[in-house]
Amino acid sequence: MLPHVLQPRNYGAPVAALTIDGLVISSFNQESRNWESAFLRGAHNFLIHVKEVDLLTGEIVRESAPTPVRETDLIKFVVNGGSERHFQDFSQGYFKTKPEFIRLQEDDSYDYRWVVDVTSEIPHGEFVDLKRPADDRVTIVTVPNALFYTKRVTQDSVVFTLEGSDPTVASDPNRFVLGRTNELIGAVLYAEAPGGIEINYADTGEPVVDFPMPYDAGFFYDISMMNMDLGGENGEAEHAGAGAYVEGDFNQVYKLFDFSTEHKFQIFAPIPPDSLEDNRTLDGDCHGTGSGGGGGLAPHSLLGLIGG
Repeated sequence: MLPHVLQPRNYGAPVAALTIDGLVISSFNQESRNWESAFLRGAHNFLIHVKEVDLLTGEIVRESAPTPVRETDLIKFVVNGGSERHFQDFSQGYFKTKPEFIRLQEDDSYDYRWVVDVTSEIPHGEFVDLKRPADDRVTIVTVPNALFYTKRVTQDSVVFTLEGSDPTVASDPNRFVLGRTNELIGAVLYAEAPGGIEINYADTGEPVVDFPMPYDAGFFYDISMMNMDLGGENGEAEHAGAGAYVEGDFNQVYKLFDFSTEHKFQIFAPIPPDSLEDNRTLDGDCHGTGSGGGGGLAPHSLLGLIGG
């Protein structure tokens, strides 16, 4: 269900709720007012799943099959009749609750700033430029009319280390505790006129998911975009473990970003009590990140990676 705080009437009708999970980097393009999410495809399976949901009861009315996304440069959301009124309150495209923000506090708000900002929160030097992955396997999804937020927050703090360092050694100068982070990224799409949502491949115009999404009063669309590890049970792959920690995929961001030093960091998350015995975990290994103050990388755009 959509949080009530994200359903103010003056923003328009909430017509869709997005859930974004897995290996992805999101940035708000200030010029176009589109969100751009770069999904790195190597060793990951990118699926889109759509449900139509009763806004009052949460009951699923109909749903698509989880649909594999073919490898392509660009996918575009089209939001006909969409509203941009929320930008009056949140000009950077993301929901925030208050001026100050401290990760270590007991705060379960939907503030987007739980999402790790790769350009400012990690000590790998100043951001220099974006770059295209050597294997060219990245799909960028553009989403207009969206307000991004944190859908779920981790219960424990994550640890960052320089690649090759042991996250269990608290005295290691190359180790630092960042605090709690996001488990899921959410986004709300608003509309102020009749219309519908389309998700299309930019090169052909064909729909990614065969699932019409006209606006129906009292209903919204729950759209999941998941880019998860290949292999293993339930699609997750093995990650190296160290003591009570399991490594994640944060180091993959260096395929897209150049920084002023050669330092590369890796993320480690505590292993949940119900994780598998072989140190595989669904928590902490593969969660979306952000760039540029939690909401944008102006004047750069992730679309530059594909020449768009």
